[in-house]
Amino acid sequence: MNIWDLVVILFYMASMFVVGMIFKRRSKDGSDYFRGGGDMKWWMVGVSACVSGFSAWTFTGMASE
Repeated sequence: MNIWDLVVILFYMASMFVVGMIFKRRSKDGSDYFRGGGDMKWWMVGVSACVSGFSAWTFTGMASE
């Protein structure tokens, strides 16, 4: 690794920290985190749940086959 690799890694870590701090202020409880505070459309919540379940099945259950 050279200096540019470290610069990119540190920039990425710093930007993720800043984004996390910004969105931490918007989330008040678990509902805000998991359901978007109840402000999301029903179809968006359903698609998110479906894709999350499919992704979990793909990387855990399907890997054994």
